[in-house]
Amino acid sequence: MATQAKVARRKLSLLELAHELGNVSKACKVMGYSRQQFYEIRRNYQTYGSQGLIDRLPGARGPPPKPSNRRGRKSHPGLLPEESNRGLSTSGPRTLTSRHTGKLRWSQRCLGSP
Repeated sequence: MATQAKVARRKLSLLELAHELGNVSKACKVMGYSRQQFYEIRRNYQTYGSQGLIDRLPGARGPPPKPSNRRGRKSHPGLLPEESNRGLSTSGPRTLTSRHTGKLRWSQRCLGSP
């Protein structure tokens, strides 16, 4: 029996057990499912039948999207390859972030400014 068929059979067993016990919480504890999972399984079974018990990946089905005509970051004429990775400019003065500025001020207070 394939893995998908085993999972589908286990889900069907959960639905049957909940019906027999008349208690969803107890059936979920016995089978190891959450109540939210139970209600998702039940809704899929009521909507799609036994095919609804088979796990399917969410997402669009169909052909892959066509490549766009947009150029990537590396092809931009104003960026060097290393600049695109770090986001730093080598042509102008560098600015410190507020975190680095705070550390610089703290070290100047502890060590004394030159």
